This record gives sequence, structure tokens and C-alpha cells, in this order.
Amino acid sequence: MITNTTTIRLEIEKGIRQRGHSLSSFGKLAGINRGIISGILNGNPPKSISIRQLDLMAEALGHEEGWMYEYYVDECFINEKADWRRIKAFLLRC
Repeated sequence: MITNTTTIRLEIEKGIRQRGHSLSSFGKLAGINRGIISGILNGNPPKSISIRQLDLMAEALGHEEGWMYEYYVDECFINEKADWRRIKAFLLRC
């Protein structure tokens, strides 16, 4: 269940734990370097998530493309400095 305190990072972490993955095994499954995933989940400040990375992680967690897009807007455009590349990629996906 997704609540109003849900964040993309929390949902990804929860999915990784539920499936028994390490960051390394999840990175291999998603096709994303383990260091990038670590930076996204554990960085201070967290590394920005590209829409492509979000789609890859969604697929690896058994979700369809577009999973968490509603949160992507809030987390990646409002709370972080948005650049045109991120906005363009997101708009093209939608």
C-alpha cells in the first residue's frame, strides 16, 4: 500500500528487502551499477534518479513502466533542481 509518506527511495528499498536482494544483486537485475543505486538510496544528498533508472528499477521490482511517476514529479522536480534533460525525458515517457 502506498501512503502519503511514501517516497520513491523508500519503495525501492522496501522492494529490494522483500525480494532478498543486496544492492549488488539488485543492480545486476536492474542493469544499473551498484554504486549508482547506493548513491540514489544512501547518498547524502541522494543522487538524482533519472526516469530511465526509475523504469529499470521498477521492472526489476516487478512493476510496470510508470510506477512511481506521480512521486517522481514531487521528488525530482520540486525538491531537487530540475534540469531540462530530466523534464524532457519525463514528459516523453508520459
